[in-house]
Amino acid sequence: MQTTTPAPHGVTNADVEAKMAELIPGYERRLPQVALAELNSQALDQGFHLLAEAGCGTGKSFANLIPSILWTTSGRSADGEPRRVVYATATKALQDQITERDLPNLQSFFADQFGINFRWAMLKGRSNYLCANRARAVDPSEVSGLGDIIRLANEHLADQSFSGEKGDFEAILGREIPFAEWAKVRADSDNCSVHGCSTNKECYATQARLRAADAHIVVVNHAVLFADLLFFNSLIGRYDVVIFDEAHEAREYARSALGNEFTEGSLRGLLAEARNLVNREYDNHAQALLEAQRDAVGAQTVLFNSLDDLPAVKSGQTTARLGQADIVLNQDAWADYILAIQVYAGVLARIAPELDTMKSKDMLPYERRLQILKKRSANLAAKVLELVTADFDELVRWVEVTGRGTDRKRVINSCPIDVAPWLRENLFSQVTAILTSATLQVSGRFDFVARQLGLDTYRELNVGTPFDFTTQAITFVPSLPDPSKERVAFDNAVINEIRSLLSASNGRALVLFTSIKAMRNAYDALADLLPYTCLMQGQAPNKVLAAQFAADTHSVLFATRSFMTGVDFQGETLSLVIIDKLPFPVPTEPLFEAEAEWLERRGGNSFNDLSIPMMSLVMSQAAGRLIRHRSDRGVIACLDPRLCSKGYGKRILKTLPPAPLVRDLGAVKAFFDGARS
Repeated sequence: MQTTTPAPHGVTNADVEAKMAELIPGYERRLPQVALAELNSQALDQGFHLLAEAGCGTGKSFANLIPSILWTTSGRSADGEPRRVVYATATKALQDQITERDLPNLQSFFADQFGINFRWAMLKGRSNYLCANRARAVDPSEVSGLGDIIRLANEHLADQSFSGEKGDFEAILGREIPFAEWAKVRADSDNCSVHGCSTNKECYATQARLRAADAHIVVVNHAVLFADLLFFNSLIGRYDVVIFDEAHEAREYARSALGNEFTEGSLRGLLAEARNLVNREYDNHAQALLEAQRDAVGAQTVLFNSLDDLPAVKSGQTTARLGQADIVLNQDAWADYILAIQVYAGVLARIAPELDTMKSKDMLPYERRLQILKKRSANLAAKVLELVTADFDELVRWVEVTGRGTDRKRVINSCPIDVAPWLRENLFSQVTAILTSATLQVSGRFDFVARQLGLDTYRELNVGTPFDFTTQAITFVPSLPDPSKERVAFDNAVINEIRSLLSASNGRALVLFTSIKAMRNAYDALADLLPYTCLMQGQAPNKVLAAQFAADTHSVLFATRSFMTGVDFQGETLSLVIIDKLPFPVPTEPLFEAEAEWLERRGGNSFNDLSIPMMSLVMSQAAGRLIRHRSDRGVIACLDPRLCSKGYGKRILKTLPPAPLVRDLGAVKAFFDGARS
């Protein structure tokens, strides 16, 4: 942890605020931003963890970045190394926003006004970068669609400003690059070997890491941060502080990093690549490898076919929990699968020269490739063995089934139920953490998120919102039938209520549903009756739908949970957010079911301690789509009467923005009439 040291440059947050107000026309001194920046500075100096809720429009980015710039340029860490801050965003889009707009502007501002120079860098996952070696090695017969990428790579190889990211190529070409094209030339851990490159100057992924290692502030996404923790800081390097933006999503990214996924295709791809290599370069071993491959494919077929006997899969569900009894029932299939992969890895080990008997730099490319394939095979066997043997009270397993016929895909997944111990040991005990989001509190408390992440001691801050929800919005909850008692009556009433609300708002609405079936039913019932453009999730990519909705002011977008977070529609185009029903977690969803059981075993109450907090955060995120600017006005409508009639509903209501609650549709019409006058 850090200790307070005087800033050699003597510049404070207040100095920066004052200079911005002086020089930037229309700059507003936002009190929430000031409060968050001040506590950020204290956390940086004193080394305490901070949980901070800051609504949309509070200036979270500047409140996080300005103190980080001042702190990293004002001294060294306790071990004498340069101070470094990792800024972790939830998505690549947010990562791009920080690095394309905020940091470049701040870099110029600090240099011009205070003579403070700081270095920043963006680091993405390896697969976001071009591999020059792979691009050169592309088979001419596969060049269709890749020619432009390879040409640009050769042109820009010596250009230091060219990062080699997929986005660079798309920006220059003016088109999106399909995954199938990019997959043939991208860098990735399975195809990369540092010693295999003619020079690191030609490796875009390595160059990105070198830039990050030299930066005061490194911008990553959550996935890269947690991958770095798994690999002992080998991606990002040492750092003193991590700042989480959109911190409410951090746990799911941690679970994903610690989880595993097994498909039929991934093994077949490995087998095919090894077979082609051995046939070409080690043909005297080809027969032994072929026999091992046949056994592995046969064992895999038996195992994956056994998944079709899971009751949930047989009943047509796309997701099924894989319990201990299920594995015991098919233990021979699991054992044969693991053994077959181990034998296959053993055959590759006999073919491949060991690294300690041949210097890596002296290896030929195909020898190096064989080493990688050997390691991949051994790792696969070890991961499947761990899935079978790990404590069933700690690791959840499940199967996903998608598609039909020849397109049918079965995936075996696993991840830890509780990531708090891992985060506590590997992150929070090592560095200072500042976690910010518009939605971290549940019923006015931070303890739910803190407990899930493993934060035992922390300071907390809720800076509120710069918006006046008492005048800019109202919350509407109609008196409809209780969906838990009168489901058919509720479903019919919802269709009528949505139509009435859309008439009052003149379209301009995001209608959010807790199930795809409910969304489709409402769309089918209303789309031809409404005098507005009606869009439905699934008709086009979400990004395209969002653009169409934003461009057509009076349009209506019917959507599900993926539109409850991350979308930003400012202005009149979004004046009404409708949520059809309280978003109860699906009891049989494997991860939720496993965590609920885990809580109950420890004396907790899964409904109070898990279901209600989860619903509260989802509702808060959904409601947060409405007011994105001080000039926005609108209505948050939840059509589920339990939000007002049940005790748990009232708890959830406390998490929503503080807009006046109305129960009568007439009040909604009056609000919109007033907004239009």
